Amino acid sequence: MYKGIIPESRNSIKDNAFRLIFLYVFTFGVIAVLLISGIVNETRHQQSNNQVTIPIVKDTTKVDTSIYFKVYSFINEVGIKYPDLVFAKAVLESGHFKSKLFLNKNNLFGMKKAMRRSTLGQGNANEYAYFKSIEESIIDYKLYQMLFIDEVSSKEEYLRLIAKSYSGNKNYETLVLQVLDSLKEKYKWIKTKS
Repeated sequence: MYKGIIPESRNSIKDNAFRLIFLYVFTFGVIAVLLISGIVNETRHQQSNNQVTIPIVKDTTKVDTSIYFKVYSFINEVGIKYPDLVFAKAVLESGHFKSKLFLNKNNLFGMKKAMRRSTLGQGNANEYAYFKSIEESIIDYKLYQMLFIDEVSSKEEYLRLIAKSYSGNKNYETLVLQVLDSLKEKYKWIKTKS
């Protein structure tokens, strides 16, 4: 009955053990590579979600002047009230589109993360919001306007309101108007009479 079964030689047992060990090491190696690859990809994904980049600005010392026109045009397209003042405010708050807040977070207006209104801004409470794009920052400003300035009836009143509620600088109104005047001189397409 057992005559057909031949015990394995010691060499074949060693070969099988070696194969089994190799198979385990190879399998664990493949699993380790897959896990590390997944962790690296997840880290890259998280970094891309947390660090918003702007394709328009390539060098922080030089600004593509077309960004001025793009921002001004989108402010008008969205239907923001007093677009010329809001544009001047964006230029002032973003440091002529060179500030770290603008470059790293697409935050044109120095907005903190809104807690009591609808917002497109992301981030934590009491921190500056970050936006996926410049357009989101402008749309978020429109949401801010819709909630807080319905009753404002003139540019002067609007400027006083934002100076009082938005900035601690006593000269904020003057700063916004100075920026607006310099922009009107530089860019003829700004259609304002302030």
